[in-house]
Amino acid sequence: MNSLEACVPNVTRARAWRLYTERGRLVDLAQAGGAALLGHKNRGYLQALKNAAGRGLFAPLPSHYEARFKKALSRLFPERVFGIYRLPPKFNGNFELWRPFSGRLEEAALGSEVFSPVIPSALSPFVLAAVKHAADRLPPSEIISPFVLACAANTLWAIIMHPERGTLCFPQIENALRENAVWTRHGIYLFYNGSEDWKNVFLRFLESGFLLPASSDEPVILPGELSPGEEKNLARLLINAP
Repeated sequence: MNSLEACVPNVTRARAWRLYTERGRLVDLAQAGGAALLGHKNRGYLQALKNAAGRGLFAPLPSHYEARFKKALSRLFPERVFGIYRLPPKFNGNFELWRPFSGRLEEAALGSEVFSPVIPSALSPFVLAAVKHAADRLPPSEIISPFVLACAANTLWAIIMHPERGTLCFPQIENALRENAVWTRHGIYLFYNGSEDWKNVFLRFLESGFLLPASSDEPVILPGELSPGEEKNLARLLINAP
């Protein structure tokens, strides 16, 4: 466990983009690196879990769920071929990360010969997507548990069906970002470019009710909703970050 993660109180439940701990509520701006991008306790996700679990499909066995998952991938990334793996494979070369609702970062990845989509699912395989003429660069795909594929496919379809997740507007936060250039925004993601030690930033946000990623290498992810009070407090923190 990262030392900063150890500073977070025990979480007793999670709803939407909020965590309820033994000491109070936190707005989740880490979102498990993007796995909770669509919120915690997503109904469709839970139903996919239940259906696959009810069939006992935990083992890595061939199933029609692979075709469903690839269909969702093809809908998001037409004219690509895919390698699907349990863990990141050995790969000769560089690849970009594709983050949903990130604007220019999405476009940069889509322009690459090979990229890896960040799939908003706590149970997710690792995927490499390549243009057709680079397909031979991909390691052979592996057989993935239908349980995992069902959940990952569900979240991809949620991205496809809910583009509004990337178009939410928080006016106070927009003003804060214009006033403080230490943050760079790409879509729903904020990247920290300041000089302060990340531990101090993390703890200051935590004390004010916001959970940041444990590493400054990971982006801060804006939630799908904020109350007026939460937006005001977050804007204040963003403005005051050195």
